[in-house]
Amino acid sequence: TDGIYSSVGPDSVIELGGTLQGLNVDITKMQGPPIESTATLGFIGWTELTLDGPNAQIYQWQTATSTYIGIEATLNDIGARGTLDVLNGRNYSTTQSLTVEAQGMLNLQAGTVTLGGLTVAGILQGTGTITNAVVNNGTIDVLAGVLADGTTKATVLDIAGALSGTGSVVFDHDEKAGTVVATGGTLMVGTVAAGQNIVMNGDDTLVLAQAGAFLGTIDAKIGDRIILQGMTATSAVDNNGTLVISNGTATVATLKVAGDMASDSFTASGSIITVGSAAATSGQFTVDDSTTKQVTTVAGVPYNGPVAGLTSQYVFPTTDQVMVKAQTPNVFIQVGQLGQKNPLIAGIDVSAANGNNVLDCYANSSFLIDGTGIDQNYIDARGATQNSWSTVVNFHAGDNVTIWGLTAQDFTLQWIGDTYGADGAKGLTGVYTPNTGTLAIGITLAGYTMADVSNGKLTVSYNQIDGNAYASIHANTPA
Repeated sequence: TDGIYSSVGPDSVIELGGTLQGLNVDITKMQGPPIESTATLGFIGWTELTLDGPNAQIYQWQTATSTYIGIEATLNDIGARGTLDVLNGRNYSTTQSLTVEAQGMLNLQAGTVTLGGLTVAGILQGTGTITNAVVNNGTIDVLAGVLADGTTKATVLDIAGALSGTGSVVFDHDEKAGTVVATGGTLMVGTVAAGQNIVMNGDDTLVLAQAGAFLGTIDAKIGDRIILQGMTATSAVDNNGTLVISNGTATVATLKVAGDMASDSFTASGSIITVGSAAATSGQFTVDDSTTKQVTTVAGVPYNGPVAGLTSQYVFPTTDQVMVKAQTPNVFIQVGQLGQKNPLIAGIDVSAANGNNVLDCYANSSFLIDGTGIDQNYIDARGATQNSWSTVVNFHAGDNVTIWGLTAQDFTLQWIGDTYGADGAKGLTGVYTPNTGTLAIGITLAGYTMADVSNGKLTVSYNQIDGNAYASIHANTPA
């Protein structure tokens, strides 16, 4: 049957059973009446136990010992249409494991909750610190705490134990009241298994106590924050569903994110990553022209190409020896044009602004300087008129070099050493030599060594797209 027992206020007590009637009470499972009773009653019944306030108690009489014990000593199952409320900072501690079945609810505005284990197939919602492991095969709903006087309580849902299962974690939807909470919630987690999908709502905060142990998926909206406890970050970029977080040139964390975040931007400040809008902008670029000996600052235009996450572009058809530098992250820069007369030497530098970028250079020899994000480098050998030698600086895991015009049938790559290159940019050097003819295409990866040819850091391949052949060198994440 359905029923509601609410112990409200500090030190409030409800006693079930006792000596008067000799009634022994052992509540191991709570659940509402069968759903079939809806037609008879005219509403859906439920059972609810509420512990509202510090040391609020619902006691049950034990005839064997002639004592009262709290419900947490025996309760191990919240069934369908059953709700257990632990409110206003009330702690809940037991060695019992607790299962929340489908259509059941554990509703928290708690202090510290310690259980023998917690398995959720229904709903766990609210705030509090759960010290034990949680298996979530249902829904965890993170809410800002609301006190009895209606004020918002600045607390978090802190799952200190491991979080696993195949369920989802959402924010701001009060499943009990059927409302959306206006104030964003905060979730703190440690170890999170791959099956967990965390869906944020635009004003929420996810605190990762152990970013390296987070294997779940994050679906964040503009305005949400991700905090990496104990870490410092200077940039964060989405690389095909992986949020790569760096401190300078060092990657400090990688997080799996939902695909619809590809067009967002990310601001890193200290340990906080904030999701923002990556609206298209014109961007700013500096052109250092060694031929005319002039340095100018120019505006680009909003990016309109197929690469997700880019916001602006600058295309500079020229025959001058130039270095184009990005002052804006997430850009497409092209120097020269296919089929036209192009510079013998030219360069592109995105290291000042970082972000994810495309560097596309048609010079006979290119000098490309990547940033801390994921950069795609394009070199064109289709129009080469003499031997060429290009260099890529700051090449790191996730980056790629594409050299148009090379096939496995016509060219052979030979790695010749790691002491070649310009001062400050020496590194692993390979030469694509033609199987017929004399035109050779050289490439230097600054900072790489001959050992990297065989240790898995690089993948070399050949392919084609729309009839255009190319060779590719990809930097892998170290094992």
